[in-house]
Parts: sequence; structure tokens; C-alpha cells
Amino acid sequence: QTSTAQPTLRGCVLPAGAPGSWDAAGAAKPFVKRFASEAGERWKMWYAGADDAAARAAEDPVWEELSKGLRGGTVGVAVSRNGLVWERGSSAENVNPVLGTDGPREVVGRVLARNEGEWWAFDCAHVLPGCVEVFADERVDSGSGNFWMYYSGADFEKRPAVAARSLSAASQALDEMGGAEGAADERGLRSRVGLAISQDGGMSWARIEGAHHTKAAFCPTERPEGAWDADSNAAPSVVFHSKGDVRMYYHAFDRDVPGGGAFAIGMARSQDGMSWARDAPGCGRKLGAGEAGAFDTRGAAYPHVVPNPAADDGSYLMFYEARDEGHAASIGVAWSPDGLNWRPASAPVLKGAGGDAWDADGVGMPCFVHVPGGTSRLYYTGWAADGIPSIGAADVVGIGQEGQL
Repeated sequence: QTSTAQPTLRGCVLPAGAPGSWDAAGAAKPFVKRFASEAGERWKMWYAGADDAAARAAEDPVWEELSKGLRGGTVGVAVSRNGLVWERGSSAENVNPVLGTDGPREVVGRVLARNEGEWWAFDCAHVLPGCVEVFADERVDSGSGNFWMYYSGADFEKRPAVAARSLSAASQALDEMGGAEGAADERGLRSRVGLAISQDGGMSWARIEGAHHTKAAFCPTERPEGAWDADSNAAPSVVFHSKGDVRMYYHAFDRDVPGGGAFAIGMARSQDGMSWARDAPGCGRKLGAGEAGAFDTRGAAYPHVVPNPAADDGSYLMFYEARDEGHAASIGVAWSPDGLNWRPASAPVLKGAGGDAWDADGVGMPCFVHVPGGTSRLYYTGWAADGIPSIGAADVVGIGQEGQL
């Protein structure tokens, strides 16, 4: 299957924050929700950011290892009227009526920090948003509602880093996977999945403790040695397929793939969205390493799975970050008739712009937003030549029934 067109009108919508802000080191991994009502549109973007770790590194050498990219990062939120112009905050608590005096009060800024107080917790080093599911969304327009955030967290355990990644700044930012044998050990690489819940429309969040001793809801240490996903689990994308059938798509780094390992995307199932089974029917690895020389030779990561907007037949699209032999990042798309069996396109739908563009060095971490009756958008992370990540958006037009773009 081939991709027949590229997303259009791409541009940066959220660069790194101002000096001294919580996201001064960059903005990445967006997850965007659009809410429509008679009063108009409201958009929320949860994303990862980090401040400058240099001062902390001077006091604690551990932070020097975490200062690459957005390791040591936290989760924040920005808000918008149109999904293109965003209001953001600079502190952990910054409640402002940013959408007008006659509208609801919105939280902007950092909303979920790393779990500093518990050194044994799975998310004590950094956190990274996966997806946010909204329940009772008829109440969202009044500023309330029940939000569930699935996220990745990492601790300070040392793990081998991904090899041969110096060719791409994209692979240096927010890589929380394990890596190839013989690579230097680094902290903040082992990820597990957690769940946080907000009952006030996303203004405050409470972590839900999982059964694992690290409090993770989904943990690689539960896997037997040698399993493809035994090293780390990250970037959850959750789909409520039907009653009693909740599906989590996530990525891991499989060290056993010849040539230095590769990323892969798999699926787990749950009846309630809290307790997960990896070995239930239909679970397991879904996308992995492509052919030699392809845009996805080193695998697929950071999935975002959505119902196919071009067909009302239960099919799905998966947008994901692909890695080539040098770990340069681009964005691919796959189609599935049922969410279980996937057919990836043979070429990326979005690549780094090159030159001196803000996303010159690579693009990844996609989030697709369908706009009924309008132009859908693909939000993504782009890396400049200096490795600083920013968030961009591109219009998506002409989606075929089997995911052709």
C-alpha cells in the first residue's frame, strides 16, 4: 500500500517555552482533543516539556545524564480556540480565563510532574503523556468532566542506550527505551505505563496506583526474559473498542532484532481500562522493523490509533513514528479492518523538512485529530538541527477508506 499525498500546510504551533519556563528545553509528544459546542470550539493539548537541567546538574551529577532532550520532563497543557494559536503557562499552577472573560476558566502550564517524593516509583525521573480519554464529555464545556490520562514514566535505573543515534537529534530526545548491547548506560530510559485521573476537567490530576511495587499500571518486568516487550513499555494509545474490550497500543524496544535492535508496537487488552492482559486473544506485536533500507528499518514507535474517519465499518488508522537504519524519525500510517491486523503504508506520510527548518532533523510522536465537516489535522513533534523539539501541525486531506493519504 502506498501513500498518495502528503499532509499540507505544515507549520510550528508550539515551540520551546520562554527562558525560565517549565518547558524552556522544548515541547514534544502532543496529544490534542477538540471539543465542539454551540458556543464554539475548544481545544486542549497535553504535551511534554522540560526546563533547563543545567542548574540541577551542577548540584547533582545524576541530572547531567537526564538533561539530553526532554528526559526529566513533565506534562503540561495548552488551550486554544482553533487548534492553531495556543495559550500556554509558565508555572505549575497557572489558572487563567485565557479564552475570554465570559468563558470557562482554563488551566495552562504544568499539570503532572515527575514523582519526586517516591524514589522507588516508576515515574520518579520523568513523565510523558500518552493519551487522554474523556468521560461524561457533555460536561466538558462547563469546565468539568472525568478525564483519564495514560502516560509513560521512567525511573533512575541505568539502561543501555540506543546505538547509532547520533545521526538524528530526533532520536536523542525523549527516547526512554532500552538499547543495543554494548551501548553506554544512561538513566531515565526504562519506562512503564501509568494512569492519572482528573475529575475537574483536567485542572488537577491524581495518580492511580497500580499493583506493581513501582505503582505502574502496566510493567515490562512482568514479562519473561527474552520477550519482545520485556525491556520497556511506553507511549500508550488507548481505544475503547466496545463494552468490556479496551485496547492499549504501546511501543517497546526489542533488543533481539538483528543489527542492534528495533522498536515495535504491540497491543494489550482490558475489561475496565485499569487491569491489562498482554496474552489475551489478539494481543502481541503489531508493527515492527521494516525491510533493509526502508524508512522503518529500525521499527515503529509512539502509536496513535483512531477510528478510520473515512469509513464507518469498524476499521482503524494508526499513525506512528518510524525509524530508519540511522534512527532518523518520520511518520508512517497503517490501516486495520479490526484493530488487530495491521497493514502499514510503504512510505512515510511526513518527513523532516531539512535545511534550517524548525523540523529539519526529523518528525515523530504523531497525534491525529478528525474534524467532522472540516480539515483534519496531524499534530507532531519536529526536531531542529540543534535537537530542540517543537510541536507542529499539518492539514490532512483525502484519507482513503483503507488509510491512503
